[in-house]
Amino acid sequence: MNRRSKTLESLKFAQKKRKKIILTTLLSFLCFILAILVIILFFRLSFFQISKIKVVGTLKIDISSIEKDVFDELLDDYAFYIPKSNTFFYPKEKIENKLLRLHKEIDTVSIRREGLSGILININERKAEALICNGFFDEDNEGRECFSVDKDGYVFEKSPFLFEEIFTRYYFNSMDNKIILGTYFIDIDLFKQLQKFTKTIQEKNISTNGILIGEDGQYELYIKNPDLSDCIVYFDDRVPFDKTAENLIAFWNNSQNNSGNIKKQVNYDYINLRFGNNIFYVTK
Repeated sequence: MNRRSKTLESLKFAQKKRKKIILTTLLSFLCFILAILVIILFFRLSFFQISKIKVVGTLKIDISSIEKDVFDELLDDYAFYIPKSNTFFYPKEKIENKLLRLHKEIDTVSIRREGLSGILININERKAEALICNGFFDEDNEGRECFSVDKDGYVFEKSPFLFEEIFTRYYFNSMDNKIILGTYFIDIDLFKQLQKFTKTIQEKNISTNGILIGEDGQYELYIKNPDLSDCIVYFDDRVPFDKTAENLIAFWNNSQNNSGNIKKQVNYDYINLRFGNNIFYVTK
């Protein structure tokens, strides 16, 4: 066989090999596309789509509102192909964050799959520990705007003004600081100190009506006199709150029982505790 014949056979073999590689590549690509399509169709099957939402743990929040918020988040697809409503790929963390953002009453929320077409949403609601109200203590309470706050002072819902002493009421009157839902109205540690302060006083049978949070660490505590009239107790943060409570309790108990075994009732216009152990007061 001459050199020319060998060259022609080599060219034909190379062409056949190239065609085989191209065909194999095309078939592999088609198989890959087909596999992707099968997977997409598989995950789009109806029994893999979230159609049932069970909400537990909520008493105040409208369940239908939560369901709508969740279903709205499940309308889109991932990369236009795999639906977000698929129980294996639903955006759990995004839904949890959305519920926390939209419903300030929620303290914690957790979501888990329940079956092939449902999810369970477990909600822990915030509990009111105090009220924060706009304005001053002696203003007309009609139309007063108040909000419920939790154990950390987080403002989570509007609330009617309560005349009953169910919660400690904080009065807030400042042009620079507005009461905003979803925020802490004062520093968390400061709020807890004030809560402890009022609780300590209440445990000694001194009835409190609330606290005005003033500027530059100034406060007014409102308590009930024996004749049920109001007394203003002035204090500030220069003296530790524990010490202020101790001074008030000692002064109050001494003044209300300062005639031996005969209890003498004294009613005060105000008591000033801003000078440490030196207490100034005016009686009614």
